Amino acid sequence: EGHTRITEIQSGGPVDKNGHVRVNDYLLFVNSTPLTGQSDARVQQIMRLLPRGLTKLVIGSTAPASVPQLQLQKSNSSNLQHLQHQP
Repeated sequence: EGHTRITEIQSGGPVDKNGHVRVNDYLLFVNSTPLTGQSDARVQQIMRLLPRGLTKLVIGSTAPASVPQLQLQKSNSSNLQHLQHQP
């Protein structure tokens, strides 16, 4: 199964300002949509289709037991544009 790793965060964007998401974290869920096992193209499509407003992200570091659930305001589709799919 693949995992989506965050490789870059837009400086000054909502994700950067929140401070809870870091480069090399793994994006596990967006709202109620699981991302584990999804292709890179599918994850990018999911992110592009998110409506503006409150978005719930589930992020994991290397330890899945410590997965914070975050709610971030989405201002545009480029904030989490740099995702890397890892098999």
